Amino acid sequence: MSLMSFLNPAPPILRHSPGKWPRSRSDMLFLGTMVFGTFKILFGEKFARENYLQNSASMAGATMRNEIEEGIASAIREGALKCFLRPKKGGTFQPCPRAIWNTEQIRERFDEFDLDPSKPFQSGRPATRKEWIWIDQGTATRFGTLLQAKKLSGHYDDSVSRLFSDTVRELAVKTERRAPKAAAVRQAIAEICPYGIPETNQEQVIVEDIRAKATDIFGGNIDAKTVRRAIKKIFG
Repeated sequence: MSLMSFLNPAPPILRHSPGKWPRSRSDMLFLGTMVFGTFKILFGEKFARENYLQNSASMAGATMRNEIEEGIASAIREGALKCFLRPKKGGTFQPCPRAIWNTEQIRERFDEFDLDPSKPFQSGRPATRKEWIWIDQGTATRFGTLLQAKKLSGHYDDSVSRLFSDTVRELAVKTERRAPKAAAVRQAIAEICPYGIPETNQEQVIVEDIRAKATDIFGGNIDAKTVRRAIKKIFG
């Protein structure tokens, strides 16, 4: 160990301190919680704790962690998982553009579970506007369920990367089929409420305005329940 590293030790990695992770919600799953859950699905809780939460990962554990992290990043890039960002002190969940994950520089995101949306490809730990990374609970549940089913099929015992690529491909196709309706709702919300849902007793009127606008954009009926669910995902 050099004198400089002794005098200025690197801060502990958040991945090793799950007690400090933000608590997941019914609609949003913290990235660290999702990665750990994926590890457990594939290899069991004991292996997951020893090779993901602890700093003494075996060579095999480190390899599996790399493949899982790349698999999840790929799922976000392809739209199979919906990623959101939220300021660390709290605030609105904002969709994270998929292009931000079109990079090989993902290690810090999976060690600290944050990124700076204004400088998403900057490495290092400067005091920048980093925000927590979250995954939409619905897409995370579908991802985990399908991943587990494919794992249990016994067809992927020799390749974790192929297991992930097949899972991502199947979910991405299903997501794209649903995308026009979801995109229409998001566009309607952005046009009618660009600064969030105002605090008013006219919520029902606002929801109906968004629903009518989204229906017009989509070219087919969109119900109020879908609109309310989208509002909750976007604005928290």
